Amino acid sequence: MLPDQRYTQSIITIPAGTQGSFDVGFEPTTWIVFPTEQIQVGDLVYVAVQAQFSRTGLPIAGTGQLTLPGLGGERIWIRNTGSNDVSLYVIATVGLVPPAVSGPVTIDGFTPYIYARKPFDETITGNWLFDPAAGMPPIAVASITKVDNLNADLLDGVHGVDFLDSDNFFGVEWDDLTDLGQTALHSHALDSADFTGVDWTALTDAGETALHSHAGGGGGGGGNDYILVRDKKAITVDGGTFTNGAWQTRDINEEVADPGGHASISGNQITLAAGTYRCQISAPAYATRRHQVRLQNITDVATEVLGTSSYAYTTDQCRTFLSGRFTIADTKVFEVQHRGELTSATFGFGIASDWGDEIYTIAEFWREA
Repeated sequence: MLPDQRYTQSIITIPAGTQGSFDVGFEPTTWIVFPTEQIQVGDLVYVAVQAQFSRTGLPIAGTGQLTLPGLGGERIWIRNTGSNDVSLYVIATVGLVPPAVSGPVTIDGFTPYIYARKPFDETITGNWLFDPAAGMPPIAVASITKVDNLNADLLDGVHGVDFLDSDNFFGVEWDDLTDLGQTALHSHALDSADFTGVDWTALTDAGETALHSHAGGGGGGGGNDYILVRDKKAITVDGGTFTNGAWQTRDINEEVADPGGHASISGNQITLAAGTYRCQISAPAYATRRHQVRLQNITDVATEVLGTSSYAYTTDQCRTFLSGRFTIADTKVFEVQHRGELTSATFGFGIASDWGDEIYTIAEFWREA
């Protein structure tokens, strides 16, 4: 290791959002030129950085140190990821002992990150230090002032306490919000007891995220009230024969979701607990010409919701859909029923896709209350 010595200095401007590079070697076109035998593994190449990082527009200078990853001939790339152009003062030195302070230092609310990488994104280690003088080697930070009173001390010209307000936070669980000393800044969680006359299904934060689902009582609409049942068959298995002339019961053989425990299935029938429900149901038909689906209340022998009129030509498949809302005072049994104009063997209730589970009839319910 040679004694402290500065060999040369070059300047390159890197516009915002672009990258520049310099070589370490002795080719005549390199930015820094010194004999290969004078640079060793572990030696430091210092780069002083000057740019306008402050909000007041005053020029702020910074310096950095990069550990050379190998012998001469390496090219070091520096990418400017900021929004301001950066002037790099490239200073080649050997044997200079760096100060003991490392890490990015925030300047007036901004952290001037500059990334240094070899080709193919092999990371070069580096530490960046604040330096009030442009083009100078790194200096140690003399002291750090601790902010003890945000009521009096200013952040960017505004009293710090003004930043600690709910208007400046979105999606925050206030019970968990603390300062660095683990002191609770707020200890009140939002709950239905804090509001009157609120439509919980419409209550969101500023990011349009639902704050409360209020599954019980009159609120409704929560995640525990969703029900999904369907007809699922094995790969390559078609939906089955569609016989004309009467309402046919569609297969319902899988309960996919019912976290609230409001439904059950058995023998292609759906049993729902008392309550008010919204529903969306669809079922396919192949080569039946005219066809239609309905939700039939088996307990009360009544059609609860009637679906759309559809037409599946002799070589076509299409779905019929229904959507509606109904209320039942007691537990009721339902079927998804389907009627078609023509009999269609094997494929009438749907043609298999032949690359995974075959899904035919789908029935969704949302218990509102």
